[in-house]
Amino acid sequence: MDIVLKNLVGEVSYVFIDDVIIFSKTAAELAARLENVITRFVKANLQLHPGKCVIAQPQVNYVGYVLSGKGVPASVDKVEAVKITRPRKT
Repeated sequence: MDIVLKNLVGEVSYVFIDDVIIFSKTAAELAARLENVITRFVKANLQLHPGKCVIAQPQVNYVGYVLSGKGVPASVDKVEAVKITRPRKT
């Protein structure tokens, strides 16, 4: 995946193993970027699983983070999983 999208990673997309996220500020920009990525997949003989594709979301959970136009905080469930609870003072 990194080879197929090598000069797009960080500029248009992020890749983690077989997960790809494409980001943009506008719908037109997203359409152009999506077309570019899909064209590269076709040339590399890679296939998409339609049931796993989600398009045009304002926010997504991705490898333990919540990605949106507002920033990249850690997912609440991931933070809760590593939180250390302190004993109550009596």
